[in-house]
Amino acid sequence: MSSKDILKVVPLLERLSLIRFGNESGVKRLREAIDFADQLKDINVDGVEPMISPNETKCTFLRQDTATHTDKQDITQNAKFLVEGYFVAPNQ
Repeated sequence: MSSKDILKVVPLLERLSLIRFGNESGVKRLREAIDFADQLKDINVDGVEPMISPNETKCTFLRQDTATHTDKQDITQNAKFLVEGYFVAPNQ
């Protein structure tokens, strides 16, 4: 990646990663990340089929749930505290 390309990408990377590359340690970290990712270009993928997600070719439906009627008293009986019929969360 050329220096000109890096200058275009840096503001986007800073915004996405919340790391500022304006200092020497940030620039060093960015260069190390780019060098690490560039190793992927050296991998021989001849004869390797692209991976296909099973969800790309077929629809996966959720199971059919049946609703069951529950009484408010059945639900609230598990609460430790209730105020006007509502659950109360502890104050730490």
